[in-house]
Order: sequence, then structure tokens, then C-alpha cells
Amino acid sequence: MEYIDIIDNKTGNKTGEQKSHLEVHTKGLWHRTVHVWCVNSKGEILLQRRAINKKNFPDMWDISVAGHISANEDAIEAALRETKEEIGLDILKSDSKFIRTVTQQFILNNGTYLDNEFQDIYIIKIDVDIDKLNLQKEELKALRWIKTTEFKKWVEKKRPDLVPHPEEYKIILEYINKNYSF
Repeated sequence: MEYIDIIDNKTGNKTGEQKSHLEVHTKGLWHRTVHVWCVNSKGEILLQRRAINKKNFPDMWDISVAGHISANEDAIEAALRETKEEIGLDILKSDSKFIRTVTQQFILNNGTYLDNEFQDIYIIKIDVDIDKLNLQKEELKALRWIKTTEFKKWVEKKRPDLVPHPEEYKIILEYINKNYSF
């Protein structure tokens, strides 16, 4: 069973408590997650299509890789672990760049799934053939590269099959625009 560090909702600091994934989302306890954005040299962003059986946002397009930071784990360790688990890609700490942390709250499934997160955002620039990646079928059903310009249109139109992360999308698109030339 996975345990997660509970954090203070104002500071993001650990409280010393650790709870199960189920308890965290039943009670709406604040916790940390990692979001890893993969960008290639063609100016494309890697998106994942979430598995149909997910409790939150099933069958929707989302960040390249995302997951909980387990108890006693730091954010970069979680980013590397989640990238390996979800898409079978080994990345190095030096490959990833921390962007910033955002908070987000969701009340889903008629109030039975409460998600209160501090989300640590990372980006990696990598050229990889998605047909050679090993997808974790419990977590996602597909991957696709999408041009940054097309993704921006998805965000602007509030595409209904795109997981809502409006603040993060703005941050990541601004970062890509400032730091990469395609």
C-alpha cells in the first residue's frame, strides 16, 4: 500500500503524518505530486490519454507523466520513478528542469474523491519514439506528440477531454516559448 506525506495547505511543509492514497483522497488531505512535461526538438509536447478506469479524469488527455510523491520520497525521485513506471522511460536527474510549484483542488465523483495538491512541475527535452515506450496500462491508454501551437489551441478552447490545469498550462507554454526555439 502506498503512503503519502501529508502537508500543510499554507506552507506545503510536511506535517509528519503519512496516510494511504485512499484516505488522502477520501478526506481531501493536502499532499504533493509531480508533473513531468516532455518536449521534443520538433516543438511537440507529449500528452498521455488517461486510462478509462481512473477515478479522476478517466479517458482524458493530460500531462506527459504525473503521480504522487510517496512518503519519504523527494519530488525529483518521484518524477524519475513515475516517468519509468508510467511510460517506461529512464531519465536522469540532470535531464529534468524544475519549473515551479502550483496548487490545485478538485472535488470529483459527487464529492467522494477530494484532491488537494501541491504540484511540482518539471520539464525534460527529449526525442523519443512513443511506439518504443512501455505504457503502464492501469494508468494510461495512449501517448501522442502534439505541436505546442496545437496544444495552445486546445487550452484556449477548453477542450472537454483535456484535464483542467489552466494555471499550469499557462506556465508550461510560457516556459517553452521563452526557453526553446523550434
